[in-house]
Amino acid sequence: MLIQGTMELRTSRLVVTQDADGFQTAVATGGANGLARFRQKREGVDEYMEGEAERIEHDARSETPSSSIAPGSATALTRSRDSTFPMMH
Repeated sequence: MLIQGTMELRTSRLVVTQDADGFQTAVATGGANGLARFRQKREGVDEYMEGEAERIEHDARSETPSSSIAPGSATALTRSRDSTFPMMH
């Protein structure tokens, strides 16, 4: 699991690298049902963005997660603050 600010990335495999400027990039693969999951609070509103994919990349420089998935194999949704994030096993 990776937690950075309001972003949580849950996965069974996480590879983190650091560039010469000290910025980190994380690549998450696998997890429950073969999918890595992320959750991040949306700026300025009381909502969260969530998603899952076979591969999720997080670039600390841009502070944005991106995913690599087969078409139709990922979901993304916005939930209120009361939503809970599922634990990965």
